[in-house]
Amino acid sequence: MVRGVGFVADEPLIEAARYNRRVAIRRAIEASWPAIPSFRDVMQMPDGTNLDGTPVAAVHGDADFGNQGAQRQTYEVLSFCNELLRYELPLHPYHRRLYAWALAFPVGGLDTFVVASNNFGRLRRVWPTAVILPRSLADRLDVPFAQEGGLEDYLEQLASSASSVRDWDHSLVSHPSPAAFPRPFRPPSYRSSPGGSGRL
Repeated sequence: MVRGVGFVADEPLIEAARYNRRVAIRRAIEASWPAIPSFRDVMQMPDGTNLDGTPVAAVHGDADFGNQGAQRQTYEVLSFCNELLRYELPLHPYHRRLYAWALAFPVGGLDTFVVASNNFGRLRRVWPTAVILPRSLADRLDVPFAQEGGLEDYLEQLASSASSVRDWDHSLVSHPSPAAFPRPFRPPSYRSSPGGSGRL
């Protein structure tokens, strides 16, 4: 436990992301599902690609894409893997918390990684204009994203404020925290297939 939050080591979670990414891609290909619009596979990006200020949806794709059920579940897992692999080691505490919450509040019939992916998908649906923050700035916040996508002046204001913890104005960022959701671990509206392992 770290500050009352279950701690998940980075390396096992990254390995799980690599494994689940391969499985999700294979499932999508075998089912002949279309590619997620705007999805950018971080494993195919050149080293050193800078995504600061990029809309989250322009990297992880449309959070509402795909039919409810196995298709949406697969896309959510692929996007969550994309986010973990984009951030790499060490992960932002937010990514560990998503997984730790899924461990603490399991959903019957679903694997822990699937539940964490669904929570990430829910956040992206509620926060469609979120943008990726510079890592140095994101480390000071609860989540590595900010609202008001595409506003360069806004990001510059955040960076300027973050340079001094003493002068940090929390009103600049409307970032969700666990307490902001009345039921942060709401089960998805679908279950894994009967007889399946539940592991994606």
